[in-house]
Amino acid sequence: MQTRQIEYTDAVLVAWENDYHAQAVAARIRDLGRTALVFDISRFPTEVDLVWQLAPEGQALELAIRGAAPILIGPNTGVWWRRPTPHNLSDVYAHPKIRGFAASESRHALLGALMASTKSFLNNPFASQQAALKPFQLSVAQLVGLNIPCTLTTNRAQSVLDASNGRYNDLVYKLLGGPDFGFFETRILDPVADASDLALLQNCPAIFQEHVEGDFDLRITVVGQQCFPGRIDYVNGQHPVDSRIDPTGISPFILGSGPIK
Repeated sequence: MQTRQIEYTDAVLVAWENDYHAQAVAARIRDLGRTALVFDISRFPTEVDLVWQLAPEGQALELAIRGAAPILIGPNTGVWWRRPTPHNLSDVYAHPKIRGFAASESRHALLGALMASTKSFLNNPFASQQAALKPFQLSVAQLVGLNIPCTLTTNRAQSVLDASNGRYNDLVYKLLGGPDFGFFETRILDPVADASDLALLQNCPAIFQEHVEGDFDLRITVVGQQCFPGRIDYVNGQHPVDSRIDPTGISPFILGSGPIK
């Protein structure tokens, strides 16, 4: 392989360039005297060159944002596959099938090269895809002993009406995933007001859960064997069930500190 001066990086965080979580982590890494790059992959391949080489003496991955110094990804580079964006090829290919094909090839090249080049890859994308499946994640949570609200995933409106009139006191509903054209919050189901919309389920399923009332949410990040809980007092906000709509601040919380008041 040709040897030349390259700017090495200690960490690559794959996320939207203005993702404040990724930017905060990158800033903390830099505070520790290391180098970090937040890489918005919507810029690949139209603004970024990728060169991955595999040879008998080893391999190397180079990412070069055009007009900037190239960056080498090696076995000791940490990669956080946080929230990858779609590859933006709308200005290059008008035909949606060709655009989709080029995007698929781009994701194959980038993800394959990243996973091949480093042994420090956080959020294995295949494990993340499995964990993102709500029915699967809820069944696993129940399996490890967590109390899970009664849950229904369906595209049959009558099943929802039966559930709301039966053993569920009330229901909340939400998307199984999420579109790239907007944000849709978790809502409380009104079997009367929402009756006409339930007919739309036939062509697009959703998830419904027993509404568990409370004053706050706990969001817990697990790193290795350590838990970092945060308390979100959404009851003080404007939305009755979704703490993402009207953020009211996050405070530390100690797990196992006694009954929740």
